[in-house]
Amino acid sequence: MLRSPETLQQEFWRMGLPLRDSRHHNYGECSSWPDDTRCELIDGRAYAMGSAPVQIHQELVGGVFRQVAGALEGGPCRVYIAPFDVRLPRASHRGR
Repeated sequence: MLRSPETLQQEFWRMGLPLRDSRHHNYGECSSWPDDTRCELIDGRAYAMGSAPVQIHQELVGGVFRQVAGALEGGPCRVYIAPFDVRLPRASHRGR
């Protein structure tokens, strides 16, 4: 049974990821960690990720994927659902 968007949102915020440590990290450091060290780097903070996504995570990812893929259908962009490194430059670093 699919959960309502409100229920999904409430459960999502309860899933808070623990910090790997209190240090500030960069992409180079994160990419050099062993493959079994799953982290998500957000604003220099490394958040430890579990070994396998929980059901609520899979439901959220699936829903987002369907919506984004549908919106981009027929255009030049592609949507990926697997682990995929993405680096977004800060506004001050664009064009470098």
